[in-house]
Amino acid sequence: MRLNNFHLEKLNILGLLLIVIVILIVSTNFLDSIMLSLTHPFLEGSSQGKSILFFGLMGTLLLFYPLFNFDGRIMKTLKNTSFVFSNSSRNYLKITIIVILIAYLIGLALEILIRAKYGVSIFTTFVSLNPTLNTSGIVHSHIYKSMIGALVTYLGLYVPPSIHTGTSLISYVSPLAYIVFILFPLAYITGIISLNERKDINRLILAFSLTTAIIGIFDGGLFSIPAVIGLAGLLGVYSIKKVPSFKDLVKPSIIIILIIIIRFSILIAGTNTDYYEITVIEPMKTIEIPGYDIIDMKTENNKTIIQIKSNENEKQILSYMNAILKNKCSAFFISWNFWAWFY
Repeated sequence: MRLNNFHLEKLNILGLLLIVIVILIVSTNFLDSIMLSLTHPFLEGSSQGKSILFFGLMGTLLLFYPLFNFDGRIMKTLKNTSFVFSNSSRNYLKITIIVILIAYLIGLALEILIRAKYGVSIFTTFVSLNPTLNTSGIVHSHIYKSMIGALVTYLGLYVPPSIHTGTSLISYVSPLAYIVFILFPLAYITGIISLNERKDINRLILAFSLTTAIIGIFDGGLFSIPAVIGLAGLLGVYSIKKVPSFKDLVKPSIIIILIIIIRFSILIAGTNTDYYEITVIEPMKTIEIPGYDIIDMKTENNKTIIQIKSNENEKQILSYMNAILKNKCSAFFISWNFWAWFY
């Protein structure tokens, strides 16, 4: 991109096309099913909000990265103001990776804090019901998504019902989560600068990886598919030397494999095959669970703890609990059975 003659390179044109897709998704619905099917495999699910975020972020990265060229006005100005702004795209990529990892780790800490506050196991999914059902857990976190909901609410913006902003989680999340409004722009800016002085294929990989990694911050957390894919791309490009070698990818591959192993270790370690334990927070009415074999039910410290026997998976039980606990409590925790997904 050259501002003096409006010349667009191939990647800039691709970025512009992605932004056009965002406009079409927002203003029409004929692309919805196609885009949702396209993004589903690497975004761990599909929704209009994820599609808009994916094409919008990647589109702006590819369209505007030339503005941050080291020889351009912006970077020269920044470099003159502070020694921090160097002319090393690799250093900026390193900063990007560190910032994203910090966001993931703080998100995990916030998940643990919610459970510590109510005295429940970390191996549970938190479910808030008011005004709509939203879930969050260590393996798939929506902590930062609720901050989008908080921002939307504060600004009084209208968001279509098809776009979930995690509003129900806001009152349960520590104010520390607002740090995402610092970490997200920082990761985006250092990420777009890191596209400098690279081959187009590496720029494309970085733009895709940064986009999925950022989406992983808001929807999924460290152990989500977007995070794993995003980190794999970022670490891979960071590790590759001027003369590429498969040896360069050994360390990033080990890191990604470890993240995947930890994810499944958490799922298996936290599995309870004997029963599901549901901890209802501040019940407002008597809780009844018709249709399930109730092993035990007790009330303590303003919580109702229910143990039920079921071969259904967590998602099926969540759907049922949403129906029967609506207006009876504002939130609850539920344990999981990883093996039930294979029944």
